[in-house]
Amino acid sequence: MKWRLSDLQQTLRRSPDEWPNVFVVFGDDAGQCSAHIDAVVKASGIAPDDPFAYEKIGLDSLLDSSGILAESAGTLSFGATRKLIRLTGVSGNLTKTQQAAVSDAILSVLNIPLTDVLIVCPLPGLDAKSKLVRELEKAKNVGCLRIFPDSARDLPRVLNELASSHGKRLSRGAMQILLDNLGADRAITALEVEKVCLYVGEREEVTETDVLAVLAAAPSVNIFKLCDAVGNRDRAAVDTHLAELWNEGEDGNFVLLMLARHLERLAE
Repeated sequence: MKWRLSDLQQTLRRSPDEWPNVFVVFGDDAGQCSAHIDAVVKASGIAPDDPFAYEKIGLDSLLDSSGILAESAGTLSFGATRKLIRLTGVSGNLTKTQQAAVSDAILSVLNIPLTDVLIVCPLPGLDAKSKLVRELEKAKNVGCLRIFPDSARDLPRVLNELASSHGKRLSRGAMQILLDNLGADRAITALEVEKVCLYVGEREEVTETDVLAVLAAAPSVNIFKLCDAVGNRDRAAVDTHLAELWNEGEDGNFVLLMLARHLERLAE
């Protein structure tokens, strides 16, 4: 069954007894695929460290035995009232033969009665044209969500939510540097925000200086000093910071681009 993000969110607010037995999240952003599946696992109430209730089945196991998923789904572990199975290692990078084997393994589960079993399948890199996705979207007992990379409009909200999850807030300068240097991969974005939040320690606000000190892709701090000097019309400081940037080997075109962005923001 095709889902929108709102469908997933509404489902997770209901009792797990009312959920479909299979959750699938696919698309171009591996980080988002994993994050939405993590949300399903958390809402299920099943602890990932419970060996009786939580099981991972990797790609190699699926390829070695196409029936392993159906066998696991049909067997409730001792002492567990509900079982969760998570597929790992499946992506759009597989060969056609591998995709066919994985498809057979997942689709075979839909032909058996599933009781007290939840199967979660992050499928990064697969698109809506793949055979597996087309078949899963037709199934009634499957919630199938397609995700898209974060757009420029979405990224500020995502950054604020990630910082808030660590008990932090981003200053305007910190937000702008992150926006200028992070792309659409949610996993990388989450990792970089986590690193910055750990760096600031007990402080609640993440500043521009914190981001520059931690972010792997951040430009030289002298670029921002140069931008400030230009904005303040401080010719001596401009000359100093330009010389420092040349000594660092910074690309002149990149410096001009950063200056243009800075002046554009000042003009807003």
